[in-house]
Amino acid sequence: QQESGGFASWGEECAESAAAVTRGLVAVGIDPNTMAKNGNTVFAALMSYQLGDKSFSHIKGGKSDPMATSQALTAIGDIVYGNVFARVRDSYTPGEFEKPGGTDQPTLPKTGGENLLFYLAGATLLCAGTLMVRRKQLNHK
Repeated sequence: QQESGGFASWGEECAESAAAVTRGLVAVGIDPNTMAKNGNTVFAALMSYQLGDKSFSHIKGGKSDPMATSQALTAIGDIVYGNVFARVRDSYTPGEFEKPGGTDQPTLPKTGGENLLFYLAGATLLCAGTLMVRRKQLNHK
């Protein structure tokens, strides 16, 4: 962990590294706001890459970057709603498969339930963010 609270990969601190660490912490049940160095949290470091148009840059002072934006939004979504893989894992109960109508084909357990609205909202936000970043890139060419 760097002095800023963020993380470096290949010798360079970046938004994607902070997002990956944030997602990992959420996945194992650790609040990212507790991961700090010199009072600087990994979440605060991640948010320091956000630009005025709400997209994220790869490096501080950089321009809008689709991958950094996507990974940062996914990490923020994990903080708000919990890690998607952990939710799927935790929703499965062994022996929950049923064989409908006497067939040999089992059905998959239901996952998502009332969270479908949150999944759709998250997917919509990711698509909208990606489109905004792409439009901005095309306008600068």
